[in-house]
Amino acid sequence: MGNRPPLLDITALPHKGRSFLLNEDVSAGDVVLRTKPYAAIPDCGSRTFVCAHCLKPPKITHQEQSHSASPERERQPLPVSCVTCCVASYCTSTCADRDFLKFHRFECAFLAELGATTKNDDDGALTEYERDYLWLLVRVLIGRAWEVKGEEHDVKDDTSAREAEETMRFEDVWALCSNASSFSAEAVKRFHVVAGHLLHFVQGHLLPGFKFPSDVEDSLLWAPETQDVPNPKSPPPNAAASNSPQHSALYKSLLTLICKEECNSFGLYTFAYQGPTVPRQGYALALYPRAVFFNHSCLPNVGHITNTCLESSAGTVKASGGQEKMVDYTELIFYATRDIKRGDEAVISYIELDEADTDAAGDGEGRSAVERRRMALNDMFFFKCACVRCEFEADATTPPRTLTDLSALLCRKDGCRGRFMPSALAGSHEPEPATEGTKGGLTKASPAITEDPSPARTDSAKDLRLKTAHARKHGPSRQTWTCEACGRIRQNA
Repeated sequence: MGNRPPLLDITALPHKGRSFLLNEDVSAGDVVLRTKPYAAIPDCGSRTFVCAHCLKPPKITHQEQSHSASPERERQPLPVSCVTCCVASYCTSTCADRDFLKFHRFECAFLAELGATTKNDDDGALTEYERDYLWLLVRVLIGRAWEVKGEEHDVKDDTSAREAEETMRFEDVWALCSNASSFSAEAVKRFHVVAGHLLHFVQGHLLPGFKFPSDVEDSLLWAPETQDVPNPKSPPPNAAASNSPQHSALYKSLLTLICKEECNSFGLYTFAYQGPTVPRQGYALALYPRAVFFNHSCLPNVGHITNTCLESSAGTVKASGGQEKMVDYTELIFYATRDIKRGDEAVISYIELDEADTDAAGDGEGRSAVERRRMALNDMFFFKCACVRCEFEADATTPPRTLTDLSALLCRKDGCRGRFMPSALAGSHEPEPATEGTKGGLTKASPAITEDPSPARTDSAKDLRLKTAHARKHGPSRQTWTCEACGRIRQNA
């Protein structure tokens, strides 16, 4: 799996599998992991507004409406777009050129073919979500093809020494769990539809585009384990024929890859489109192979954000000394929401913490908040949550610690749905009047808009260990936190 994160060990825990444990004490606000995706794409609803190369968020304009107490938010279309496929758009011509070299020259014709298909009610029609993860997997396969060719698919002059060490490999993707037996028959049926499109992409576009010989098809993907291949109760169309593509090794590997993506991809979300008082709005889908070892808790001790709001028309931000540096909007940053001891598990929340926090009313069908959370987690991630918060609430007992920790995590001011993040990551360190912001967050499977001129963004493992040692010697600092959604600032008690 490559280099391990500096503060986290991957350990197999009973009933959980591979998990992240802290290998030393960390303080609230400390960064425990920075990681990049193997592949990432804007979703269907954001493709004309979010850059297909760097995922830079859209520019938002506000128009006051006489009938509304809050301004209407309008996204500005990106200035550069592909006129061939009408799918990929870019914030600058530089991003367009780089993306063409890395990805788009291999996928453009295929995406154009998909766009030309008529959406109807038959089994071959793709939903918008299926088009999203199909495009994501197309880029995963292009990344794999670059590796087979023997060249990195990252732009060399855009990669620092630290980034080079953390470059994802396809083996990181293939090592992800598939949970193939957990998907419903209907879901597996849809996977076969997507796998058919992927097979056509590989044979009709990817292999010819890279000028690979025909035998590369057999070695492009590794053969899956039997338990990693979904086995539908009813076989897909044409599967009975001995020469059916469904019997090929590549096809089975593509089915397995779909399962791995569906179990491990992250949806990227923002508050920029509709404001902080409504749930996050999706804008992208990404695969972070090194982030998947965070297990879930409804009382998490780790939060996460992305570099989605560093403002610059050219994708750069002023660093120390006035020099400009490139912003990586795809980087995912995990930070401790409270002090964590060495040997403790680092856990995040896979779902919105606030969507089921009303303790009394239930959902109109007699289900309590904990039942709704458990149902959502079981439907999306195939497990029943047994975290401390769920166990206490299931027993109709809510200890003070639960309420205290949730209050520290969630803003809730004037209906805000955001979570608090370390102000050092937001580039804001002093309390100031809260104003409506355009920051955002991220939840797993279905991020934060920050300004960050602080040198803390480039902390090395050594820097983080020095900070931790200093905190142990001199006591905890007075940490400042900023709401990812509305910009409200608070300090530790």
